[in-house]
Amino acid sequence: MSTIDNGNSQSQVMGIAAQLGFSILDDKSAQWSYLDVVKSRSLAINLLERKFDTSLLGKGVSLYNIINNDKTLIYSKNDKMFYSSIAKVQSMVQIFTTGTIYNLEISSIDPNLSAQIATAVIEELNKHQKTYNNERSSKTLDFIRGRLASTKINLELAEESLKDFRASNRNIYDSPHLIMQQERMLRDLAVMTGVYTALHQQFESAKIDNIKETDYVVLLDDPNVPSYPVRPKKKIIVILSILFGFGLSIIVVLLKEKIIKSKIQNKDKINEIKLFFKR
Repeated sequence: MSTIDNGNSQSQVMGIAAQLGFSILDDKSAQWSYLDVVKSRSLAINLLERKFDTSLLGKGVSLYNIINNDKTLIYSKNDKMFYSSIAKVQSMVQIFTTGTIYNLEISSIDPNLSAQIATAVIEELNKHQKTYNNERSSKTLDFIRGRLASTKINLELAEESLKDFRASNRNIYDSPHLIMQQERMLRDLAVMTGVYTALHQQFESAKIDNIKETDYVVLLDDPNVPSYPVRPKKKIIVILSILFGFGLSIIVVLLKEKIIKSKIQNKDKINEIKLFFKR
């Protein structure tokens, strides 16, 4: 719900309304932590139910079947595999922040699948925010509708009281007390009118926000299919394998030399023992 600003006069009215106990909602957009939403179990479950295209299992296969590499599996929330699948999805989806920008990274065995899952995550985020805002707007409408009805009744009562006062006191200018009483009634009526006007503006604004379509997730760059695998890093693996092999070969050579020296030393000792007994 967006607040309609009509200048200082409305701000004063809203302040007076708050003092009188009429809470007029000044809405601000919900500040979501997308880091938490993306890593939530709810989003992971929604992704498991969605269908994707893969080169291995074909088109229109649920993510639940894809990550378990079995097209025949039946999706069940009571299965132990269901909970392990949630953990797998959460490990596949990573989100990072760069300033005020969120970077989404998807890891899977298929580059096309990674791009599809990234698109699905963005859609789920947008749907999550839209659902929340719709529920919030509905609650706001119900709240303001109730305030509007009660304020209208009080306003009509104030108008009737002023009318009856004037009808009963047609010549009030000779009485300072009656003049002061009328001024108080006029002031209260002006405040109630301002509160009613502000509530009505809020109500109309809430109705507009409730029906308008908004993209809650602003997409700067579309998900792209990676041209080469990010993991495993083959160059690093090759280098580490060479270093490991080289180190292992050195250890083997040193062990062989030690074994040979040990055998020679043992043989010399045996010969010395034999010579000793021959004497």
